[in-house]
Amino acid sequence: MRKSNDQSVKDVIEEIFSSYKLDGRLTEIRLRNSWEALMGKAIANRTHSISLKDGILFIKVTSAPLSEELHYAGEKIIKILNKEFGKDIIKDIRIS
Repeated sequence: MRKSNDQSVKDVIEEIFSSYKLDGRLTEIRLRNSWEALMGKAIANRTHSISLKDGILFIKVTSAPLSEELHYAGEKIIKILNKEFGKDIIKDIRIS
């Protein structure tokens, strides 16, 4: 019997990105693109920048009250984003 080497296109692409260490950058781009849909327009409009490094999500906002609100909702935001990506990519959030 022959062994099958069938893989889905998604698996192959993820393997390529992982081998070239581009998977983190791809995740960050996907996160930026889905930020408004996940967090809402009001938060997205006041978000200055988003970056992801070593499992820590860095968010810069233009509003001090929003910064405090996001800080208190940190665990909920982590759960929402990890659920969206289907894996635990975010372990902590830093808001400034």
